[in-house]
Amino acid sequence: MPEIQISRIGTETVRVPIIGTMPLIVSNFSEKAKRQMLDAQQGRKSPKVAFKQATVGAARFYGKDVRMNGPAAIPVLPGRAEREGPAGAGGDHRDAADA
Repeated sequence: MPEIQISRIGTETVRVPIIGTMPLIVSNFSEKAKRQMLDAQQGRKSPKVAFKQATVGAARFYGKDVRMNGPAAIPVLPGRAEREGPAGAGGDHRDAADA
């Protein structure tokens, strides 16, 4: 069987000066912010986002138009969904702008 030889590739180190127009600002993010950014990059969704998307999907299934724009859309508070019953029990949920 013939022998295969691979030659080493020559490498060099080059210093490239980078001249910017603004100073470098390094932000010190909180652990919660870091976790949220990592979750967003990996495609993970919070239970609040998943609930809102399920609500919109269910409304579209029944021919309703529900918008989730801004904080007034459908507020989801931690622990409230279990005590108040199923979504949509309070009637038609719309933005204040749609009223």
